[in-house]
Amino acid sequence: MLLIGHMGYTVGAAWAIESAARKEIAVDYRAIALMAIAPDIIDRVIFVFILPAALEGRLIAHTLVFQLAFVLALTLFRRGWWFYGIASLSHLLLDTTRLSTDWAKHLLWPLLGSEWRAVNILPGSGDITVPYNTWVWQRIQTASQPYGSGVWWVWALDIGGALILAAFAYRNALYRWPRLREFLTSGIIPGISRA
Repeated sequence: MLLIGHMGYTVGAAWAIESAARKEIAVDYRAIALMAIAPDIIDRVIFVFILPAALEGRLIAHTLVFQLAFVLALTLFRRGWWFYGIASLSHLLLDTTRLSTDWAKHLLWPLLGSEWRAVNILPGSGDITVPYNTWVWQRIQTASQPYGSGVWWVWALDIGGALILAAFAYRNALYRWPRLREFLTSGIIPGISRA
């Protein structure tokens, strides 16, 4: 799932953009971290609780069309939120580490064909043959398995994300309780006013 990797690289990118901006901007890093894993949250909820025909936890929210619509919806809801939509869209970048023809079909669904199988959904309803609570528990166990956890680069990406988060915390003195409390309350690096 690369939770730390997704959050670390996305927070790091937002931090770099905020640092390079000529004018003072206030980025809510809590929202950035949440949006970095939004596709996993959305698809895992659908996989675990809603759609028996789903094969795994990467479904429609891991497609480019969905992410672009998500950015547009956030922008229409509140003009400045496009930045948080881009954080969600950036999730797809780390997920492309599994580059393959199947992943390209998934990413570009339905542009390369509208087969549900391309987004890991079997045709039909997918029957639940055990009690619902047992089915949900089995799905939670499946969804919590990291993809490719035995592959060295998956670990390397998560470690890289953790190092970025550590650098972010150190550079912004979030090891001091008053600064950490202010950061956790507002999501903004202490000392930066909300624009």
